[in-house]
Amino acid sequence: MSITMLGYHTYSIRKSLTKDDSEEILEDFHRYREKTGNIIIQPDGKPKKVDGSSKDVYPLHKIIFKKDRGVSFIVWRCFHSKKFQYFGIEARINPKSLTGITNYLDASDEEHFEKAEAKFDFIAREISDKIPLFYDYSVKRIDYCINAKLDEIGYKCNSEQLMYLIKQGDIPPFYKERATYDKDKSHRWETDEDSFYLESGSARFNFYRKDKQLEKIYSEKERTPEIQASIEKARNLIRLEYQILPQKMYRLKDELSQGTSYNYSNYAVTMRLLSNEISKKIIMDNYARILRWGNYHTMKIAKAIIKSYKYCPSKEDRLIRVLELVKEKRSIYKARKSLQDDKMAVAEFNRSLKELDNINVNAVTIPRSFKINYIPNILKHYDNMTDGRVTPSKDFLDDYKPISHYMTADI
Repeated sequence: MSITMLGYHTYSIRKSLTKDDSEEILEDFHRYREKTGNIIIQPDGKPKKVDGSSKDVYPLHKIIFKKDRGVSFIVWRCFHSKKFQYFGIEARINPKSLTGITNYLDASDEEHFEKAEAKFDFIAREISDKIPLFYDYSVKRIDYCINAKLDEIGYKCNSEQLMYLIKQGDIPPFYKERATYDKDKSHRWETDEDSFYLESGSARFNFYRKDKQLEKIYSEKERTPEIQASIEKARNLIRLEYQILPQKMYRLKDELSQGTSYNYSNYAVTMRLLSNEISKKIIMDNYARILRWGNYHTMKIAKAIIKSYKYCPSKEDRLIRVLELVKEKRSIYKARKSLQDDKMAVAEFNRSLKELDNINVNAVTIPRSFKINYIPNILKHYDNMTDGRVTPSKDFLDDYKPISHYMTADI
């Protein structure tokens, strides 16, 4: 089965509780641990003495299954003040693992929703009659994703080459690329060559090579035959994740209800946000902010495409200058940043990017060393998405035309 798909891999749900229900649920988790030995309970956060108790009370208790069952819990207590405290429960769900699918590579889609809901309710009742069932929760966070197995969908480049181009994309306002300080060798802040990780206070983008991620998670001694097989299957697999954190999730839920004559219930909102339709819209709209919409070409072909449109000389020169500036600065973000002292130049740069999108030319160009003339924009492939899965399209794969076409065509 194809592992090239669009969907999500994990999500978090939460529910407020009364103090009594919170304490009873935590006691039930302890009883379940003593009875089965299947879970670990980890107190977390800064403990406080509350309600006249002489004992320290932890604000969080994390509940993890020793053998992964696709769900973990947090029972939380928020100490707003001595008089005001809030209680609740959260669950972190991996739908594939929850429904018994042991696969490190596949994403989930709406097909898994009802099965995951039923399994969650079964586990909840196995532990306690007080744990709310799935229907009662609201969604807190969703990690949307795209799986792109390059050789499976007909790409001529490998994952290393595509990651090189992705890392030269844009960085949206209020996002920063994650970096770590290399104190042993370069003594500089370095980014991971196998990933492009952008973060803000409300969301995160993470583009990475799946095989390299698994190799970092599991040392050679930890790699079972199943894990090693997954690593090999993940060769040339690019994972693109968009993680929506609570701050942005609240706004997104509000936007979802706008223009309707009724209010969605928490359950209905969760269903909508995990549907293929909404997943695709959210992913496509946000990834395009970084990858743009144009296809990747060599500089020679990109210039020829621009010239084939027979724009006025000033517009043609402006678009070509953008290509050259991005190549010189090695990313769209750095190219724009080099113009930041000139607001008009920045506005002109942004307008040029949109005009390049309109003619399917990416401002990031392919280096000669790749010996490849054309790489389709990965986002366009997902216009052929059916029920989360993607099948190759002849039009998509054959979009490239030789440079001679652009030298002679009257477009």
